Amino acid sequence: MERKFGECLKFAKGRLETIEWDESVLLSPIPQEKFPDELINDQWCSESPSKDYELRLQEAAIKKLFFEGSELPENERVVHFAVIMDLCHHLGRLRGEDSARKLWITTYFELFKQALSFLCLPRGHLKFWPYVETRMHWFQSGYAPEVKYGQTNLSAIKAPFSKITFHINKLLSTMREQSKLSTPLHYKLGMKIHWFLSQCLSPMEQANTNRRGNFAKSLPEQLWDTKASEFEDAPAFFNDLRKVEHQFVSDPLGWAFTDPSQRLSLERYLLPVIDEILLHESYFYAQIKRKNLRLDRLKHKLHLRASISSGSIAVSRDMTKANKNSTGMSPGNSQNEPFTVRPLMLDQPSWDPELVLSRLQDPFNDFFRKQVVIQLVIASNLVERVLEDDSIKAFYSSQHYQNLDPSVGGDSEKTLKDLGYFIKDRVRRFYEQRDTVFQGLLDHMLINEDALLELKTKRGFKIFSSFTFPEKGLSEAPSPKYSFKGFGWSKFGNKKLDAAWKTETGLQNIKMDAESPQAVFEELRTEYKTEDTSVSDTAHHDTVKQWRQMRVLRPQYVFQLGNVDERTGMEGLFNENVVTESQNHKKELRMEREEESRKAHDKKLEEARSYFAMKKKRPIDSVENASLPPSKKQTTDSSSPEAVTEVTLNERASATKEHKEAAQQLPENVIEDPDSTNTSKPSSEDNEEMKPEENSEQLPSENITETHGKTTTLLPASPEDDSQIKDTTEAMASDSSKSTNDESTLEAAGKS
Repeated sequence: MERKFGECLKFAKGRLETIEWDESVLLSPIPQEKFPDELINDQWCSESPSKDYELRLQEAAIKKLFFEGSELPENERVVHFAVIMDLCHHLGRLRGEDSARKLWITTYFELFKQALSFLCLPRGHLKFWPYVETRMHWFQSGYAPEVKYGQTNLSAIKAPFSKITFHINKLLSTMREQSKLSTPLHYKLGMKIHWFLSQCLSPMEQANTNRRGNFAKSLPEQLWDTKASEFEDAPAFFNDLRKVEHQFVSDPLGWAFTDPSQRLSLERYLLPVIDEILLHESYFYAQIKRKNLRLDRLKHKLHLRASISSGSIAVSRDMTKANKNSTGMSPGNSQNEPFTVRPLMLDQPSWDPELVLSRLQDPFNDFFRKQVVIQLVIASNLVERVLEDDSIKAFYSSQHYQNLDPSVGGDSEKTLKDLGYFIKDRVRRFYEQRDTVFQGLLDHMLINEDALLELKTKRGFKIFSSFTFPEKGLSEAPSPKYSFKGFGWSKFGNKKLDAAWKTETGLQNIKMDAESPQAVFEELRTEYKTEDTSVSDTAHHDTVKQWRQMRVLRPQYVFQLGNVDERTGMEGLFNENVVTESQNHKKELRMEREEESRKAHDKKLEEARSYFAMKKKRPIDSVENASLPPSKKQTTDSSSPEAVTEVTLNERASATKEHKEAAQQLPENVIEDPDSTNTSKPSSEDNEEMKPEENSEQLPSENITETHGKTTTLLPASPEDDSQIKDTTEAMASDSSKSTNDESTLEAAGKS
């Protein structure tokens, strides 16, 4: 048996070494014709007791060749693995028996598992992974000769993929355990492995879903995280943030099912943390707004310039080349950079409070702040759904909290109110005004989370069983038909409108000849000669008829239509007397309106003159009123123009009488000026003494004495000295106002 095995191994190895292989075999499947016919047609050994015995020898020889390739250098190793695996696939596809085909397919999957074990992590796996991506349909077919487009025949718990699933899970767990040494290439390989699993396993696969709703208990360990438990000198915001992350974000279900008196307070920790983060987010958007404003101003200034010198462009090109050369020579861009241990872009540094605060408060970088906001929103949404929906609460409590006290969560209404304020009001309103793109991302994320919860808790992922997969691949798409149906033309843009417009109405059968202007004019002339001119009333239908007749006459008799109006009618075309009468009537109406307007203007002008005359008299009347005794002063009730006129005449009469009596008592002939304006209300007996005013005009040579209070002034009584009398009167009025003010002050003091 060993001789037969050695013979088969030597035969296969010799045939494969005759062909030169390169890395191109990783990018596309090797055609069957490229392999020697002796390898494909089962001519490996001369004698064999049975077909099954020969098949086992060939399997052992293939595995031996594969294991020998593990000692080669890494670049040759991946090529060797690809050649052996393609040969194994072709051997299984050409076998007609089911047992032989299943044997080679099982061997193919085993070789793939061994390749993952022999390759270096992660660089060797990434070099070999193009082979996996180009042979994806081979993996998806499984034991079947072919697979429908978009489907897969593999199962995570059945052969031939069960061993690969177990090995991949072990590989991923090893990467998580050694995350202290993880590099960007490790995360890149993890992403490719997850994509491979999603392509090989269908959505109905039970192992492809988190049916129990398990949560990650802890974050991956990192080399630069010292896991400091206490930060005595750290700011309060940093301590609050750590408490929120450890007790709320990392374990939202534990927070929801904990006694309200023992769990983390939302008002004390969660809301202050989100307020602080949103405050720095507002600074971030404010500086963006200022920067955009500056850029707009710079663009405006640049557009005002005529041209840009070519020298500046050359300088900028030289600087760009220099920057490229300097970055290319820097040690950070070497080939070993992906293999260096470094934190990820969004990795939260929790070991240094100053570094955490500097990243969360950076006004030019919002990655870390938005990361915290997303985590808080997702955790809050989950807690809200658990407390709000009894079915979701029962699902998680049955999976993780079987011994839950029913009394826990008694204040769920208050908690839901706080969470609703946090999710719907605080965060949503903030980003709706500043960043609608990020707010849309949050909304879609919450919608997807709610749909996943509904699918997990109420439907048990049974919705995936109703998927309908396409029967044909994209390569078998139907050929296009080049004979198209004739396009119709819709005159009105709609077939129904076209059909309605084509409906026969019979209007085209009605013959209506266009009327001649000359014929209509002659007809109107005949009607004017024969009709009774005494009837002048015109009905409404006659008015409409006249308008139609005017439209017909307009092309030829447009100037004669100027004689037609509402009084003449069509008779104005033929009767000049009617036209003259209408014009005279319009002229009379115009003159009447002008007369009414003139009378109204004269009335307003007279009122204005009276008003200004009264206004001019009031200051002088007030002076005279102050000089008279209280019994003769004017009361405030006499405010009408008639009363004012009567009072003025009576005051002048009484003043003239008093001046005359005073003149008789003095040694010199002195009388009081009758023209001094005193505004006082006379008594009833003084109204009869209006005539002495005429006697005052007969004393031109006498002197005039004006007595006001305790002041007596002697003036020459000549008519030419009116200005002197006026000046003296004004002086007396000022003295009178002073004395009046003193009297009113004393009177007010006595009342108080």
